[in-house]
Formats: sequence, C-alpha cells, structure tokens
Amino acid sequence: MTTALRSEDGRVVATLDGDTLKKRVVEVKHMLRVPPAWCIDRVVVEDAVNGGAERIEIMATDTGATYRVSMAEFLAKAKPLNRFHNAQLMLPLRYWATSDCHQISML
Repeated sequence: MTTALRSEDGRVVATLDGDTLKKRVVEVKHMLRVPPAWCIDRVVVEDAVNGGAERIEIMATDTGATYRVSMAEFLAKAKPLNRFHNAQLMLPLRYWATSDCHQISML
C-alpha cells in the first residue's frame, strides 16, 4: 500500500510504500550543498515513522542515483535544519548507500 506524505504546507513530497519512505528529487536542485546532504521535512519523517517506515530511499530523477539509509540510522544521525523550507532533518551524504543506474558495465 502506498500513502502520500505531505509537507507542513500540504504539498505531497514523498510516499510511504510499504515500509519505505520514498522521495523523488532533482539532485542538482534539491541536494543540500553545504554540507552535502539530503534533507527531509520533519513532519514527513514523523508521519513515515508512525506509518511503520524502516528505511528511506531518495531517487534522483536527473542523475539516476538512488540513496538509501535505514530509518534507525537516519533518526540517530540526522541533524535539525531550517533554512526557510519548513523544519527539516538533514543527513550528510556519507551516511547514505548509493547506487547509480548510469554506471557503465565493462562486461
């Protein structure tokens, strides 16, 4: 079952798909630059946890990269951030497992 997750201002910004919070982004536009990190609205994370989320998956539509982290690690290591886009939680890139579908296979 998939559930829409909304920001404080009511926009659908992610989904809860089974036990995974899924968010589609444009990496060059949405990735935090300093420090390099992914941010998720605090209310979205809270709703996902209340809905049983155990992991987070961010899919970059422009680069094809997918970033994954367990919800437990996200909650333990994320820092609060508010740069005028709602209250968010920020997790630096070093904590995310990354897969890139644009890698070229030499096989």
